[in-house]
Amino acid sequence: MNSWSTELEIVGFNGKPLVDCGRAIPVSRRKADRKHCVLDLTNGSENLQWYPQEVADQFANEQRWTLFGSPLNLPKNCFDDTQSLVQQPMVVYTNQKLLDNADRQFLPETWNQEYLIWKKLAGSHDDYQSTCGTSLCIETLMNDWANGLLKRFDAMLRLGRDNDYVLRVADFALCAAIDRPVRWEAYLRYSLAQKPDKVQRTFNTLIGREFAGVTWESFIESRHKLSDVLLSGLSTKSLEPVTVSSSTSSTMATALPKVRGIAAAAAIPIEQLIVQ
Repeated sequence: MNSWSTELEIVGFNGKPLVDCGRAIPVSRRKADRKHCVLDLTNGSENLQWYPQEVADQFANEQRWTLFGSPLNLPKNCFDDTQSLVQQPMVVYTNQKLLDNADRQFLPETWNQEYLIWKKLAGSHDDYQSTCGTSLCIETLMNDWANGLLKRFDAMLRLGRDNDYVLRVADFALCAAIDRPVRWEAYLRYSLAQKPDKVQRTFNTLIGREFAGVTWESFIESRHKLSDVLLSGLSTKSLEPVTVSSSTSSTMATALPKVRGIAAAAAIPIEQLIVQ
């Protein structure tokens, strides 16, 4: 395993982009024999399943894997001083439409003390950019985008932009938000832009399941308070937040249990998940 930093390269990620921003498990390739694997370290590196080039091509054609236009090296921060792989690498992808709404014009070359190299995706998704870093780096980057989108939502709502526009901004924020407190703020804003008859269904289908300790009554109270603050022009810092636990991973032990869910979850626009 000590030679993985030079033997392996990242050539894409597991799944395909169905929303404007997301994270995924990398697809890695051994340079010597061009065999590929989904670099999911949940069960240990010795249990990785390796596929020959022809199978990798088939997976890409079937859109089970998405490839970069050119490979990336494994992130240096995923290795310790002995060059052992000690952190789960993670891919993030996004497009300029989301970044523009988040007021993020440029993709960062460094983030959380990690160097990031951005690649276009191959094929029909060449309007996306993608990079690979440690799980913590990618999560904090996506939360930054989400917070920028929440600020855009607040500003546009106060300016009287139409509901379809601000709903789309909230949808962008939900694509990007990783930490539970950030996702809570995004859900509150998403519900504010919805038609009133759809709010409870959104709570029952999505919010109540993700935030099991939050009741319908407390959600509505938080929603009303946010609405009053936004429409009055006050700062949202005056709101007393509902307590929701944070989920940012900072170590291998906390990052790996989430990998299975990321690898298995379907990236579907939130409006498609809401019961009509």
